[in-house]
Amino acid sequence: MPNPPEVPKLAALTLEVTRTATARYLEDGDAARWEKDVSTALTRGHMAAYISGLAERDTGGKIRAFLSWFVGDWALSKDDRQAIKTTVAEQLDYLKRFVDIAGDLSEDQIKARADQICTRHQTELLAGLGWR
Repeated sequence: MPNPPEVPKLAALTLEVTRTATARYLEDGDAARWEKDVSTALTRGHMAAYISGLAERDTGGKIRAFLSWFVGDWALSKDDRQAIKTTVAEQLDYLKRFVDIAGDLSEDQIKARADQICTRHQTELLAGLGWR
C-alpha cells in the first residue's frame, strides 16, 4: 500500500522545523528551547500525519479529519488519541536523552541525530497507520 499523499509533505515540514531549531541551538546553545521546538514539531507533525492517514482510509476518516479543523484531536477516537500519545511519548523520551548528551556531541553528530529523529518519526507514524 502506498504512503498517504500528505505524509511525505508533513514529514518534510517537520524536518524543516527541526533543522531550523537545531541551527538555532548550535548558534545559541539554548537546549531547553531546542527541545521544546523539536518536541512541538514532532507532536504536531505526528498528529497531522495521523489525521491525514485516517482521511485517506474511508469516509469516517474524512469526517474526522474535517472535524479536527474545529476541535483538534478530539475528532479522533479515544484509541486513536492514545496511540498517538504513546508513539509521541516514546519519541519525546528519545529526544530528551538526545538533548541530555548533545553537549558531548560534535555539530555534525547533532545535525545527524536531529534528522534521525524526523526519519524515525515518519517511519513510526506510517507503521501506526498500517503503511510501510
